[in-house]
Amino acid sequence: MQSKTETKIPLKQEEIQVTKQPYVKEELVINKKPVAETKTISEQVVSEKVLEIPAGKEEREDKEAEEA
Repeated sequence: MQSKTETKIPLKQEEIQVTKQPYVKEELVINKKPVAETKTISEQVVSEKVLEIPAGKEEREDKEAEEA
């Protein structure tokens, strides 16, 4: 209800909206060339030893890791 001494004026607020649109600026062309290369390597071969872990010890280590 409006009276003669009171006037209502709606106030508006403006908000900016920024959007980005992707577009193609340039294109690159990439080519692969197959290369065959042969090298002769002469090095001394180092022997390796295999360490065998008993089955019971392996299970204990797994349980300890889960508990930690």
